[in-house]
Amino acid sequence: MNRTNIPYLTHSWSPTKGCTCVSPGCRFCWAKQMSKRLAGMNDRGYDKDDPFAVTMFLERLNEPLSVKKPAIVGVSFMGDLWHDLVSWNFQYSVFECMLLAPRHTFMILTKRPENMRKAIRNIYIHLERNYYKENIKLPLKNLWLGVSVENPDNMWRVKTLLDTPAARHWISVEPMLEPINLNLCIECQSQPGECYEHNKLDLIVCGCESGKNRRPCNIDWVRSLRDQCKEANVPFYLKQLEQDGQVVEMPLLDGKVYNELPQQ
Repeated sequence: MNRTNIPYLTHSWSPTKGCTCVSPGCRFCWAKQMSKRLAGMNDRGYDKDDPFAVTMFLERLNEPLSVKKPAIVGVSFMGDLWHDLVSWNFQYSVFECMLLAPRHTFMILTKRPENMRKAIRNIYIHLERNYYKENIKLPLKNLWLGVSVENPDNMWRVKTLLDTPAARHWISVEPMLEPINLNLCIECQSQPGECYEHNKLDLIVCGCESGKNRRPCNIDWVRSLRDQCKEANVPFYLKQLEQDGQVVEMPLLDGKVYNELPQQ
């Protein structure tokens, strides 16, 4: 587990790495580019022939347990924990570690929420069974589940997210490639009686694409999303924007830095 420059996190934890493209937001994936760089540096686990291959690192599973100070941890941001090639047993082990490290806050992102929803329901059944003497509370209070959404075509991910039990639900609109309408996703889509107690959005992180091939992010799209968040009472966190030809982290938008987070 390492320190990270991602501004809303303190640490990154990569029990898995690697992914495959599923939508337009993947085209210039920063994690894929970083994997190539790490392979060039002979970093362990990053094969030069296929540096972004989906990989599970057993030796990294317990890293959060050795960090004593409370941290905000991005989980598998160098891949997708819910990729088809990541085994359920490994996903369960990741959750077991998060259960045993309640001092940390863990944030997960995926573009495969249908896999996440199916797996988590089974994971929680087994956690309850295996830790029944500890009388654990589920869903895990220190876990935020999120999806990455870049355009309206993929807003279905948010609907699936909200049908998945979590203490917090969040969205990363990064890279923002088209305008986003929150009205498409703010209500739970389960059948009557199946909605979970907490099925609302708690945070939206927004940002432009980075890298030399970045696609445009219209400032009016960002303003619209900010205004929708305000109306829906959802914290809005503006991570980065292109200004004067440069990507600026934590930029001003209409004279203000937006670094809102939900109250603990």
